[in-house]
Amino acid sequence: ISIWLRAGWSLGTVAQRYIFASTGGDQFVGRCAVGLSILTEHFAILPPHFHMPSVTEVMTPERWEELVPNYKTMPPGFRSAMPYLLASFLKHREFLDQMLPSNHPVRYCKAWTSKFAVDLSEKVLGGVMENEVSHMQATGIPPNVVIDRRIGQLMENTSKLEAKIDTITGKVDSSSQFLIEQFRVCFDQLPQAVSESVLRNCQVEGAVPITPDQINELIATNFAQISELIEGLRNEMKTLSGNGLNPEEPPMQLEPSDTTGSVFDDGFASFMWGGRLHMVKEGFQLPSLSVMNWWTAYWEPNQVDNIRPLRFLKGCDLQNSTQKSYWCKSKYLLVDLTNIFKEKENLTEANIRDMTSINRDALFKKHFEGYILTKYCFGNEVKFKSFRLDAIVLNTLYDNVKKYNVKFNGEKVTKRRKLEN
Repeated sequence: ISIWLRAGWSLGTVAQRYIFASTGGDQFVGRCAVGLSILTEHFAILPPHFHMPSVTEVMTPERWEELVPNYKTMPPGFRSAMPYLLASFLKHREFLDQMLPSNHPVRYCKAWTSKFAVDLSEKVLGGVMENEVSHMQATGIPPNVVIDRRIGQLMENTSKLEAKIDTITGKVDSSSQFLIEQFRVCFDQLPQAVSESVLRNCQVEGAVPITPDQINELIATNFAQISELIEGLRNEMKTLSGNGLNPEEPPMQLEPSDTTGSVFDDGFASFMWGGRLHMVKEGFQLPSLSVMNWWTAYWEPNQVDNIRPLRFLKGCDLQNSTQKSYWCKSKYLLVDLTNIFKEKENLTEANIRDMTSINRDALFKKHFEGYILTKYCFGNEVKFKSFRLDAIVLNTLYDNVKKYNVKFNGEKVTKRRKLEN
């Protein structure tokens, strides 16, 4: 019924007299639309989100602008949804890492490569029905889901109680067996102790008589030693039980972690393949990025995977001619952009390298339109206004910039630019 009302379908005069829009109808439709099963408690699952008071302090507008380009120019309503979008992105990062190809553009966005964003994932909250930290509550939930959740919690608690009983029973049995073995050892030593005491009272002239009092004293001494041993064992068992350990189980052996690369003194990883060290893994594929994202990847490292900026990439790091040709064109454009920006702002390459991410992006935005107008549209403003800057394909831009540099800068035409190995 909620779906009919939400879609604006007519139910007839009789139905409209008795059927009314219920509270949370839109939320109920939304949960059905995303494929949640109404037969389980997961129908009341909460979206990934942050506890805003703990995130607002660190997620300043400048930090948002660093993670999400053009954040300040977004509509206020969309900016209010960005924390939920970022939380969902960080929550599913592991899934995306498994499913996305190695050259997917998402792997080069700042929310992926920034170590700050990955550390922020520890603050992502979730849950079912209600989160105790953020106090977010699920809406649009029918009563049967609430009842199903209560039954599920009851069954879960029962299972935990049964597991605890089994664990305690197993520990008691193990502890009893352990103590019995120790008793057996102690009583097995008792006759030997009596024999040694008798021999100590023997002399060359003959045996010194042993009275019953001496034997009782010997037994009492051994009994005191056994009692002391039992008390020590009992204390040790309490300690082991408190740590959740079984005294008969051998200590856990930690396996060495599997490393995919060696991290050197500069903090970046290097990978051994093809008989030499490389800055990327074997089979690395260049991503298909916008020019601005290429600019970011060219200057900024991947802090999560400890990969150097792409400006350090060499031809030997790529395994086929298509990738090498694509890198040749990308590097040609980025070097040309860098030279233009250095000339416009009287900067050095070191100045650009040492800029913050926000300032480097601002430098790109400040001069990129003029760069496109001059070298892509050849000064034709009508043609320039008909293009979207974020939709310009890198290969096309490369061809136009190449023609411009040949025509106006006297650059020599070469069949192929050879990359430095």
